Amino acid sequence: MSNAKESAQVTQPMSCRIMRQGYLSRAAARQSRFRDIARYPSIVAFSALTLPGLWSCRDEATVKPAAQTAAVSAPDTMVAADADAWSKRLNTWKVNALSKDVSSDTVQASLLDKGPAVVALWATYCPPCIEEMPIFSALHAEGVKVLGVSMDGENVEGAKKVLKDRAPTYPQVILQESLMMEAGLALDAGLPFTLVLNAQLRPTYAFRGKVTKPEVEAALRALVR
Repeated sequence: MSNAKESAQVTQPMSCRIMRQGYLSRAAARQSRFRDIARYPSIVAFSALTLPGLWSCRDEATVKPAAQTAAVSAPDTMVAADADAWSKRLNTWKVNALSKDVSSDTVQASLLDKGPAVVALWATYCPPCIEEMPIFSALHAEGVKVLGVSMDGENVEGAKKVLKDRAPTYPQVILQESLMMEAGLALDAGLPFTLVLNAQLRPTYAFRGKVTKPEVEAALRALVR
């Protein structure tokens, strides 16, 4: 298992690389037109958050474990620096509740005092994120602590509509609008993005891209080995 984790390679199809290049080129052109970015805070924040998700193509990415006989793809074990960074974000990112079963104002506090737990970051503009919701609902029904975190700080009503239509059963919060720029920079790999936290609520595994239920279950089992 550990060898598979260490040797796993994530590759993107050519279409994703081309899409990324095109978006970055257009972003550079926009930047040249908006030199005084302080005058356009909402545009900057929206671009920083949505650009990674728009070109991420993570539903098309393929994971190639070294052990080809592995039943599921190995999750990415977080290096210490990444785990520290995400621990800080989960402790400081301010959120608003989207469901009645959440009353805290940060991601970490919304998970109460212990794990393991799964944090699923999603957005209305990310179809694979929305397609994952039944997976997390099923895990939640089996007793796994799951929290959905919407990255739609500027589109609260849109996020509420998705939740009404899809009706996920696990708790939901939404990132506050003032943090959209920071979140966009943190999610340089795009969405979907899923964190698996250990019993002390420290980020241990990360999934960059659409996940399956067996993959998340494998990561949860690995926490207790």
